[in-house]
Amino acid sequence: MDSSFFILISFLVFAYIFYKKIWPSIINILDDYISAIQRRFNEIQISTKEQEKLEIVNQKKLQSLQKEIEVIKTESLKKIEFLKQKINEDMEHQYVNRQKSFQQATKRVKSQQRRVLQSRCVDEIFEKIIQRIEKSSSLEDEYMVSVTEIIKADVASTS
Repeated sequence: MDSSFFILISFLVFAYIFYKKIWPSIINILDDYISAIQRRFNEIQISTKEQEKLEIVNQKKLQSLQKEIEVIKTESLKKIEFLKQKINEDMEHQYVNRQKSFQQATKRVKSQQRRVLQSRCVDEIFEKIIQRIEKSSSLEDEYMVSVTEIIKADVASTS
């Protein structure tokens, strides 16, 4: 028997043992590795799909928020315009009221000044009348004496 025959037999025994004992372990290890890769791939696909769904949901939320912002902005602008008009109306109303009160105060001051001037004029007229009466009156005239006394009494009581 030749050495190549023993080599062939030992190779066949090795191949048989390798095929029965070692090969299934290698296949199991490779199958486990393939299934792990497949699980990771599936997880990545699921997370990618979830991420796409979340992105779509976020885009919709962003669009709705932008619409809400626009609505709030337009409402705020309307409110601001209304408040501007109200403030302008209030300011005009206050201006008119202040003008009226100023005119009334001016009228009061003018009427007070008129009264003061009238009373001064009346006082001066009475003083001139008293002076004329005193200069031209005779003491014997009873009427002139009584008028002079009445005027002196009025002047004394108003002073």
